[in-house]
Amino acid sequence: KILNQKDNCFFYPYAIGPENKSSIINISESDDSSSLLTITKKQTDLYPGTSKMGEQKIDIRKLSKCLQVENIKSPSLLKIDVQGFELDCLRGVDDYLNLFEYIYVECSYVTLYENQALAPDVIKWLENRNYKFINKYNLSYDDKNNLIQADLFFRKH
Repeated sequence: KILNQKDNCFFYPYAIGPENKSSIINISESDDSSSLLTITKKQTDLYPGTSKMGEQKIDIRKLSKCLQVENIKSPSLLKIDVQGFELDCLRGVDDYLNLFEYIYVECSYVTLYENQALAPDVIKWLENRNYKFINKYNLSYDDKNNLIQADLFFRKH
């Protein structure tokens, strides 16, 4: 709602992923927990109120099918918060990845969604593409003080 009032803010009705196709998104009771991946019991145990309540068809596109190179101004930040779909999303950005100076991505350290890549996988993938891990923020722990998820910040070498 806030960004609707801003100039130079554009919204596209797509998820970003490694291929152009249609898929089903799992709608969570808590809209910030909806995902293209299946919600696990671990997710609903750790975060009550995040159970699946429905599904919706969604189109997935590679970023290069949504934006032109000239739409990405330097220095640029890529922010990803996609509930377990991080590595797939990054693969969908791969054509344009080198246009981003910084990447900020929420990642899990435990499986909250079926078949999700975990933080070490995302870190390795980005490091293999010349991004340096800088720090983690907004750490979330379980009741035994085990790290569940965090926002990871990277800078291009």
